[in-house]
Amino acid sequence: MIVNYCNSGWEIITQRGHGLLAIQICARWKISGQPYRWVETLIATTGHDEVFNEFTLCSPKG
Repeated sequence: MIVNYCNSGWEIITQRGHGLLAIQICARWKISGQPYRWVETLIATTGHDEVFNEFTLCSPKG
């Protein structure tokens, strides 16, 4: 999760949102500089944080 303080309050980007932000950055990568396994790179970039869900609450043990 990315959290930034702004004049109007807080800007919060969820884990999944930051994965989507990362893919948008990759989309601007010059074709000449793209890795050999470009599709795999895009898939890995988009899904790199899908295992974490910040909206899932941990239940208390007991």
